[in-house]
Amino acid sequence: MRKYVLSLTLLTFLFFSASVSAQDKDETKYYYIGKIGNELNLQMELSMDDGGVRGSYYYDKNGTPLSLSGEANLKEYKMKLVEIDDKKRKTGEFNGVYTPIAQGLGTKIEGMWSSAEGTKKFPFILNKVANYEFFLIKQGKYSEAKWSYPKLISKNEVIQKISTKLGDRMKPEIEEFQKDAKEGFMADAITDAWLFTYNYSIEYYSENLISFTGLVYSYTGGAHGNTYFVSSNYWIKDGESKLLKLSELFKKDSDYVKALSEYCIKDLGKQGASWVVNGEIKSLKEDEIGPFALSPRGIQFAFAPYAVGPYSQGAYFVTIDYSHLKNVINPNGALAQFIGPSGADTQRQ
Repeated sequence: MRKYVLSLTLLTFLFFSASVSAQDKDETKYYYIGKIGNELNLQMELSMDDGGVRGSYYYDKNGTPLSLSGEANLKEYKMKLVEIDDKKRKTGEFNGVYTPIAQGLGTKIEGMWSSAEGTKKFPFILNKVANYEFFLIKQGKYSEAKWSYPKLISKNEVIQKISTKLGDRMKPEIEEFQKDAKEGFMADAITDAWLFTYNYSIEYYSENLISFTGLVYSYTGGAHGNTYFVSSNYWIKDGESKLLKLSELFKKDSDYVKALSEYCIKDLGKQGASWVVNGEIKSLKEDEIGPFALSPRGIQFAFAPYAVGPYSQGAYFVTIDYSHLKNVINPNGALAQFIGPSGADTQRQ
């Protein structure tokens, strides 16, 4: 048993009265929407660390992501980004300037995009819609909790308040981790430092639909930590932001769960998910179909380690093109902007 030199009350204060503060780190992260030329709307996420910039972007018309890497000149407010496709080929380059701010990338970036061979050039403009905020709590040397989420920038107060809602959704799990860490320390149960991270990212942004995905990792000793996913999809309508349930994306009388299950099982089998391949999992109930994110690519479902296979196989992701769900999607719901008012698949046009 641990021998206390100081009083229990004082020890508890010293180790567990840590205050919430901005994480001490140089990295900054942002989300932009904009366009190349007059017709190509795009979404871009960027992170900057010591002048180096990395991230990704996709065109709204298809949602296929392209990697970005480059640098920012903090004195001249210039930025250069090279885009790379999934085959590691250079496909284009952004050269632009951004509005000056005290630190990091400005609210607007504009300049010229050029193709890899330099034969095509179009002006581009990007407008910032979110700054990511990072936080850290250290409870002595025994536990550490980190979390981040995007603080949305908009003249629409309804959209501004979504950031607060994200923070409120994260708060209970962060507090639970702190409580467990405190109890573990007091009971001599902590032999290795505990770690908890909870990071939200934007998958899609528009003035009437914003989709977020969250990655949660917790290590409380043992061979490895635990990883799982969360999501929050907000539909902005009639002056309110509504947190969407999966069922609300589909027609009320449709057998959408069967349609989703069959597609996911087939795709997971192709990916080699062990418990699907060996027949242990043959179908999925609604609460077994992972957290979902919405974007022009389709509906993406995340399956954490242990969901459809052993921990060693890691996580699996399944994206279902809206065209495969045209018979069950609610044409008047949140997905209307992706499928068109008549229910037709417009993302490939």
